[in-house]
Amino acid sequence: MIDYWRQLDIVSPSDLDFDVNLIGVGGLGSPIAMALVKMGCPRITFFDSDTVEPHNLPNQLYRLADISLPKVEALARILREYADAEITPVNERVERRTFGGIVISAVDSMAARRTIWENCVRYKAGVKLYIDARMGGEVGRILTVSPTNPMAVSAYEGTLFSDEEGS
Repeated sequence: MIDYWRQLDIVSPSDLDFDVNLIGVGGLGSPIAMALVKMGCPRITFFDSDTVEPHNLPNQLYRLADISLPKVEALARILREYADAEITPVNERVERRTFGGIVISAVDSMAARRTIWENCVRYKAGVKLYIDARMGGEVGRILTVSPTNPMAVSAYEGTLFSDEEGS
């Protein structure tokens, strides 16, 4: 049994009782998943279609024994050693899906972000919050969006650009 008493002044596991959908479990997504289960998030579903490769080991949570495994399967095994959360790995690239709860994007291209936003999140009443985690070089950015608020939607869409523009 996990004892969360040291974090109760910040967040209680009961405050985290909602579905979390994490898209992308690489350099940003794998540590995000670990943080969520260690904080007491009871249900997390994560999506990625990649396999673990040797170049993933230095900056992601994967181990030598995970090479060639689907990232979602390897990460599920790792996380189950740390917490008793309901972990659902889905080995697919997200392009069109209905979500509920919170959606976190930790993908590695702006094209993927745009696809997720346009097809799965924007103006979807079931999505309570969209979190877009971005990292590049020396810059990290976390954007949070209420996907049914027209002003928030407009502001977020102003942050989307092509992959070529980001290079």
